[in-house]
Amino acid sequence: AVASRQRHAAGSAPASPAPTSSAPTSSAREAGGAQVSTPQADPLSWDTAAVGSWLDRVGLGAHRAAFESRAVSGRLLLELDDEDLSSELQVSSRLERKRILAELRPLRPPPQT
Repeated sequence: AVASRQRHAAGSAPASPAPTSSAPTSSAREAGGAQVSTPQADPLSWDTAAVGSWLDRVGLGAHRAAFESRAVSGRLLLELDDEDLSSELQVSSRLERKRILAELRPLRPPPQT
């Protein structure tokens, strides 16, 4: 037990958790066949699967099927408004629509002047 405590005291501090991002990831195969995820920072390049991953990541995965059935890519995602979410994607809850729009805000490029 003493040796265990000495190792713990002499060891480094526990590793801090990796930073998280709301950006979807793309998968690549590493030697040996393991999946490795790399972030896709530019939402304009997201396909419908990446949009679905983003919805899952931000806790809105219940709407994934609707976004996929309407082929919502990243480019289209950034253009969505409350009316689109309501009428086209059948997000009936106003609060859910607000939540989606709030999660989209940081993904959108700043307005050009």
